[in-house]
Amino acid sequence: MYRLLGLQLRRKSKSTRIKTSLNQPQAPRQVLSADFISDGLITGRKFRVFNLIYDYNREVLCTTPALSIPALRAEEYLKQAIEIYGKPLQIRVDNGPEFISKIFMSYCETEGIEVNYI
Repeated sequence: MYRLLGLQLRRKSKSTRIKTSLNQPQAPRQVLSADFISDGLITGRKFRVFNLIYDYNREVLCTTPALSIPALRAEEYLKQAIEIYGKPLQIRVDNGPEFISKIFMSYCETEGIEVNYI
């Protein structure tokens, strides 16, 4: 249609997101990273593994598999890790639905943990 009318297609510009490097923490217990990995069983059913890792020394605090991990359960795993290992200053997460939920965000806010999205 555009060719018949002699029009040109509009080009979409790329987003200009400012990229910042991930800084290595200078002391233990400062920055905690949380993420999920997923895989499938031979039956075709998918499962996820929730991981919590301290960035300073790469200490793994939690690696918990489940078929479903909603935000409430991710918050519970974080609470358990904080009880055992202590509270971090920051937590690095992606923009997954579990980490942008009101449940997770309000918990981090009440605990004074800064959420750093990557």
